[in-house]
Amino acid sequence: MKITVKGDNVNLREYLEREGFRFPCGGKGSCGRCRISAPSLPVTDRDRKFLTPDEIARGVRLACDKVVNGVAEIEADIGKGEAEVKAERYERADAYAVFCDNATYIGLQDGGEVLDGSVLPPVEARYAYLRGAAQKETIELFEKHSLAKADVFLLAASPARFTELTGIAERFDEGQTLGAELMSMPAEDVYLPPAPKTLIGSDIVLEFALRKAGEFVVSGRYFAYLDEASLHVAYVASEDAAIRTATTVCFINKFAPARASYIGIDEAAAACGLTAEESRIPTSAAKALDSNRFKAKLDRIAKKAEEVRLADDDMWQRILSEITA
Repeated sequence: MKITVKGDNVNLREYLEREGFRFPCGGKGSCGRCRISAPSLPVTDRDRKFLTPDEIARGVRLACDKVVNGVAEIEADIGKGEAEVKAERYERADAYAVFCDNATYIGLQDGGEVLDGSVLPPVEARYAYLRGAAQKETIELFEKHSLAKADVFLLAASPARFTELTGIAERFDEGQTLGAELMSMPAEDVYLPPAPKTLIGSDIVLEFALRKAGEFVVSGRYFAYLDEASLHVAYVASEDAAIRTATTVCFINKFAPARASYIGIDEAAAACGLTAEESRIPTSAAKALDSNRFKAKLDRIAKKAEEVRLADDDMWQRILSEITA
């Protein structure tokens, strides 16, 4: 539906709500689903968080955080009252919930393809919050598509979130499938992808399952480079720009990656010339739920993972000293 919005300092969310449009998360900016076509509106950090660079280039924007000054031509497809299109009914589906330090990925899959899903803000690393988010968001998807529960539920997380989410302290060299009743999840079984090291979680294994040797990725607290022999991973808890910049420059100098990119919003990575792109986690989760061969691929990547200890790296120390001098 095409709409022309005119005025100064017009809150677009409030304007569309007055016109009868409904926002999936109430306009809180937590779901990334209030997508509109509005090439004339400036790109915001929230757009960059939920939309791919290609979508942004095509003029896709989120409506929830926009202000119109002047005239804006908008094509809105978000739900409007009773006229909202009823969601497709699925006969079956698997579900996934992947809790990263910079985002949360929730969705349904069948046949190795993502059927429906959301990219949400990170969930606090506490048992009740993580379990509650996994249950609430997926149950909403079940109800939307007339499903009772999932066949298999994939749960993956960054290191701090893994133990809280599962209640299991030890790491797995290979993924495990457990009875869903042990995890209190709405499914028959729960699959836990491999989480091989103390500071390397199953989320980064999923991120690299569809990447090629020669790629370097900055994703939240992870800085990771994949070559034929190893997945080199540094886990940087600090948000200090100098430390993150030094880590990025160190990886580039050490490995000379053929491709360097970052996930989400990362000013330090962008300043270093890395390219913004969307996460591969949802697609990898869907394929893992559909294919034992893909699960075996996750196991191989997990076995290749090795921690990069920056405190012991002379190059990193030198670069950091130069930046902070």
